[in-house]
Amino acid sequence: MLIHPMKKNRLLICSIIALALLAFSACSGKDSEFSGAQKKAQSKNQKMLLVFTGNKWSQESRDFTTSVLNDKEFNKIFDKDYVVLTIDFDSDFDKAAADTKKSVNENVLLGENYSLSQIPEVYVLSPQGYVMAVLNLTDKIKSPLALQEEIFNHAEEITHAEYLLSEINSKSGKEKVHAIDALYEATDARYRVPLSDLVKSVPELDPENETGLLGKYELEKAYLDAITAAHNNDFKGISDIFEEVCQNGHLNSQQIQTAYYTEAFVLAGTGSKDYDRITEILYKAYEADKESENANQILYTLNSFEQLKAINQAIEEEKKANPVQEGH
Repeated sequence: MLIHPMKKNRLLICSIIALALLAFSACSGKDSEFSGAQKKAQSKNQKMLLVFTGNKWSQESRDFTTSVLNDKEFNKIFDKDYVVLTIDFDSDFDKAAADTKKSVNENVLLGENYSLSQIPEVYVLSPQGYVMAVLNLTDKIKSPLALQEEIFNHAEEITHAEYLLSEINSKSGKEKVHAIDALYEATDARYRVPLSDLVKSVPELDPENETGLLGKYELEKAYLDAITAAHNNDFKGISDIFEEVCQNGHLNSQQIQTAYYTEAFVLAGTGSKDYDRITEILYKAYEADKESENANQILYTLNSFEQLKAINQAIEEEKKANPVQEGH
């Protein structure tokens, strides 16, 4: 869904991203249903309709499937312009997330990547899988024609996204970087994970930072690399990723602060008791920009972990002083 770029409280957004790193990874399996639909859409130069349902447990989904998706007019209306992919969850989305079956996990990851917030849900995607619009499925959507009308209600968003994508496709080098940035900033922060291929292309397109945007996308790439590391339970790898971009990237002081804070946030989120490391990272975050609007928040967090560190040390000293005897 395209919106005006959000400029405020970037640190908070990154904290949310840090939590998300522990929950999902980009879904890019070669044999997944989604990648198959994506290839078909690209070969036909058609947009995609990505539909999430839960027909076994959601009455709303059953009603939507019966009155809209299974209506004989549905294919007549949508086949010309869209590749339609329906993902149906056999159980509640939260329960499905705990399922160990590969196909279910792929679908859960797909839902996470598109910030699935309700069932049923319908997304209009570009052939590349970028979010162009998220439809408002009210109880008035009871026919394929009603769904088509709802898509028409998002025509301005979709047209604007198509224009931004055409700009990306027609540019090269630093001009392409500016075009990518325009799409990135126009995309709601919740729906930016599918833009990962564009984000990762920026350092190669502008290695000398002529656009002044290299640091921004080095940091965004670090987030994406950290997602992959989290999926592999490589939490040291996450720390290394942020350290590398802070030390060798083209980040400004605010970006460095955000990167270090996110690193500390993720490390703490894993349940780590390495308070020395966490406080060290938070101190680096504070030192990066003491005058920022987030500096006081970081300092407060740093002090909180210093207290936890002191408490943990006192507990360990108590254990050493009074070891538990065997049999007691």
